[in-house]
Amino acid sequence: RSVLEIDPDSIWLDLCLNSDLATSRCRAFLRGYVEDSVQEVPTLGPEETAKKRTITSANSLLQVWR
Repeated sequence: RSVLEIDPDSIWLDLCLNSDLATSRCRAFLRGYVEDSVQEVPTLGPEETAKKRTITSANSLLQVWR
């Protein structure tokens, strides 16, 4: 299945071949995933909600990657 007209199998092959393009695409995906992992959560303070990142460790990110 292609996403944004990019075949995921070719990304894996290109990573094995040390392709700079594949590396930059993977970095962009992971960076965007972490940046977009913010959710509004209720708080007990004067503000009703606060933004909290849901990806808090490399292990969390690794689980998504697999």
